[in-house]
Amino acid sequence: MIFLSDLGSQIMGSGYSIINLDFYVDMVINIGALREGNSKLVLEDIKAVVAAVEKKAAVKVIIETCYLTKAEIRRACELAMEAKADYIKTSTGMGSGGAREEDVRWIKKVVKDKMKIKASGNINNRGTARSLLLAGADRLGVSRTPQIVRDQAEMPSASATNQPPYFP
Repeated sequence: MIFLSDLGSQIMGSGYSIINLDFYVDMVINIGALREGNSKLVLEDIKAVVAAVEKKAAVKVIIETCYLTKAEIRRACELAMEAKADYIKTSTGMGSGGAREEDVRWIKKVVKDKMKIKASGNINNRGTARSLLLAGADRLGVSRTPQIVRDQAEMPSASATNQPPYFP
């Protein structure tokens, strides 16, 4: 999986990802353009990535919900649907916030069953994972799998220290 933010990188990265049998291409929308109301640019970017993968991979459109209003989340979802992307993804995990139940419910209300939803970022325990799935997420992006499976949020995370987790 590759994270891509500018159109040229998105298209180049899409080809690289497909060649290497990565069946998902993650692209981050141009958040500035969306917030400025430049829906045309956002739509063109998503369409270009969808066209580049030629149905050989699923396109996940990352919208970074932590930076968007409900109206902007709706617009991002509508543009991703219009471009025929496969997923809406809440976060790269690098923003100021991660997946929130209320955002997943809102996205589900907008996309219904026309797109899948991947909730990602700040999923640290079993309760959060469960609530996001119940809210409508089809997939979860987690870096704390052992903590979620064992339901031990206090267990050290590989993502926090960039080291493999310790299993006693």
